[in-house]
Amino acid sequence: MRKKVWVIILLLLHTSVLYSQNWPKVYLGMNAFANWVINNYDKGYLILGTKTNYNLGWIIKTDINGDQLWDKKIGTGQYTLLPKNIEQTNDNGYIVCGTTSQIGNQNDAFILKLNSCAEPEWCKIIYTPTIPNDLGTCVKPVNNEGYLLLGMCNDQNPKNRINLFRFNSVGDLIWHKSYLPDSLVYAEDAYNLIIDYDGFIITGDAYYPNPGMPPGYGVLRPYLIKTDTSGQPLWKTVYWQGGYNSGSGFKSVANLNNYYCAARRSDTSGMDHPELIKIFHNGDTAYSVDLINNSYLGMANQIIPINDSNLIVGLAWSLNNGPGPVGLIKIDTLGHNKANITFLNSETPIAGLAKSTDNKLLSVITNYSPSAHIYAWKVNSNLQLDSNYTKSYTYDSLCPYQINSDTIELNCDIIVDVSNLIIHPETAILLVNPNPASSALTVEFPKYLNITSVNSGIPNTTTLYSWNETTLEIYNVNGEKVLQKIIPKEQQKLDLELDNWSRGLYLFRLQYNNITVAMKKVLIY
Repeated sequence: MRKKVWVIILLLLHTSVLYSQNWPKVYLGMNAFANWVINNYDKGYLILGTKTNYNLGWIIKTDINGDQLWDKKIGTGQYTLLPKNIEQTNDNGYIVCGTTSQIGNQNDAFILKLNSCAEPEWCKIIYTPTIPNDLGTCVKPVNNEGYLLLGMCNDQNPKNRINLFRFNSVGDLIWHKSYLPDSLVYAEDAYNLIIDYDGFIITGDAYYPNPGMPPGYGVLRPYLIKTDTSGQPLWKTVYWQGGYNSGSGFKSVANLNNYYCAARRSDTSGMDHPELIKIFHNGDTAYSVDLINNSYLGMANQIIPINDSNLIVGLAWSLNNGPGPVGLIKIDTLGHNKANITFLNSETPIAGLAKSTDNKLLSVITNYSPSAHIYAWKVNSNLQLDSNYTKSYTYDSLCPYQINSDTIELNCDIIVDVSNLIIHPETAILLVNPNPASSALTVEFPKYLNITSVNSGIPNTTTLYSWNETTLEIYNVNGEKVLQKIIPKEQQKLDLELDNWSRGLYLFRLQYNNITVAMKKVLIY
């Protein structure tokens, strides 16, 4: 009976949407699917999409009512281009990330900075020739200090799968983190990144064994990583409470010092349910709750807090093996249903969900009937369809001229340091030649700085690509410091004359922020 009531409600809601005067908005002109949406500083929206053959990105700028003002194509159509998300930057420009095969006919992550006129300022491709499928999944501005890029590598090497890259405001790579799993986790993926007041949350999934499973076996489960503001991991959580047979985590939000994750749960009968997971601030698991009962296929993949006690979740589900309802649900922090709306029946979930300053919500969805088109629906916080605004707004007010609809080409710089470090690990160590030495020697400083720490028994290494200076310290066998010298970042070598040095064993130590980043024992005879 409960299942029948759900179906009746969904049909009534779907019928009401079909006769709406203002929504949905449909964006034509390119056979494309939606990936992301943000609310703009000028009360309009920016929608990010991709052509269905994966060779062009598409940015659509709308006014407050969802009417298109201009659009930009990204790429040339000659290579794979899959932009994943776009965010507004502190200078009211935009930052975009995704995946491209522009270099070497393989997939690599890219990050693209646009100004307020949607013109390229800089672009970087992280080229990893040893990893043929390296994906850029999410990018976020970090205050006034640059950008974070979340990367996911389909690599058998566990240290290469989940990566976080920190760029400064002009596109220099500052550091790179790889997150090693523990001994039971494998084949982990990362889909989304959020910035909290005390660090970052990565949401994804990973394989993890059920109780009694032998080593090397596991099922897919939601997987969350919490880091501090320098990217060092604080905790890693694999969720499996509440009758989970398997599942995935897609997007998380922070609310009242807890984390809420939009997820998918598969039960023991193989049915998939849209799911809400609560994680405490310290990484302990709280609970999970099904948001739709009796769904054959289902997932929740979007989530936004509307206030301290209520969340809006984007979800899709089906009562059979065919297309099913796609819509929003308003819930409290215990997962209790307070309102819902269904937009259409589709084979794809909500691609993006944006909240405006007055708590209006815009959802973008792809509909493949008869061909791929991007649809947008706007509702208020009670999930009622919004009305058109008649007040005049100034759009793109920070751009001094009219923005034209044209094409953005990816003229990117290539960052090869990440793969070079994997291929040539000697570039992250201190080199001394000759060793042993008699009259003179040359110290060659690392191209990168590796900072290793241990958290919960798991070693983690941060690779720095940009710094101001380091300090070289040299100690004799008695532990006495015989030399200390500041080494600027641009200095690659230091020549030392040894005529007045005592014969014996010396320790060369390179320090960065009082942390030892490289050491070398040198014999002088």
